[in-house]
Amino acid sequence: MMDQNAHAAHAFWLYQLTHLIIFSSLPPTYWGTLIIIWGNFPDIDALFHLLQKKDPNDMNFQHHLEYWTHWPISYIPIFLMAIISWILNWQSEFFLFLVVGILSHLIADSACCGDGLMWRKIPWKSNQFSPFVNLFSSKTDGYHGGYWVPRWRQTIMFKISIFETILGIFFLSLHTIFIESSFWSIFGILIFLVTLSLSFWPINTKYKEEPPEGRYADYRKNPQYLAWMERCGYSFNKKYQARKKNKK
Repeated sequence: MMDQNAHAAHAFWLYQLTHLIIFSSLPPTYWGTLIIIWGNFPDIDALFHLLQKKDPNDMNFQHHLEYWTHWPISYIPIFLMAIISWILNWQSEFFLFLVVGILSHLIADSACCGDGLMWRKIPWKSNQFSPFVNLFSSKTDGYHGGYWVPRWRQTIMFKISIFETILGIFFLSLHTIFIESSFWSIFGILIFLVTLSLSFWPINTKYKEEPPEGRYADYRKNPQYLAWMERCGYSFNKKYQARKKNKK
C-alpha cells in the first residue's frame, strides 16, 4: 500500500510524460485531472474491507494478498485492449489513460510497502501465489494499516511524492492562470490539496509503536501462503521474503 497522495502524483506525472512522448502533446485537462483519481483505483479494495466491517488501520488489512485489484495479471484484458486500440488507431488516448493509471499504481506498490505485490499471482487460482516484490522497504516491510503510515513517512519516496504533488499544484495553477481557467484544472488543484493534507494527517500514537501481533503478521503467517511456499519449494530469505530455496 502507498498513500493516496503518492498514487495521485505518480499517475499525474507519468501520464503527462507518456502522453507527451506518444502524442507529442500534453493530455487534455480533463484526462490530466481524472488520472489523479484513476491512479488510486486498485485501492478500491479498502471499500470491500470496510463492507466486511473490518478496520483498514489494523494489521489484518492484507489487501495485496486478498484482492484481485492488486494482482497485476487481473488487468491483462485492459493491456490487451490498449495494444489493439493502438494497432487500430481507435480510442488509443483513452486506453493510454487506463493503462498508465493502473501501472503507475502497481509499480508504486512494489516499493516501500508492507508486503509489495505478487506480480505472478493468477487471479482464478485460489491456492496459487507468487513471491512479493517490495523494493526499498527496509523501514516498511511487514507493517500494515495504521502501523505502516508512520514508517512510510520516514522514507525518501514519501518526500518525493510530496514534491510531485506540490509541483502538480504549481503546474495546474499556471495552466489555470495563463492558458485556460477550466473546471478540470481547478478540480485537479483541489484534489491535490486534499490528498496533500491527508499526507500530514495526525497519526494516532499507538501506530508509532510495534503492532501487538508483531511485525510480519501478514502473508508470512498465512496458512495458505505458507502451504504454497512449501509445495513450490520456497523459503524465507534474510529479508523475510519468499525466494526459491536454492536462492539467497
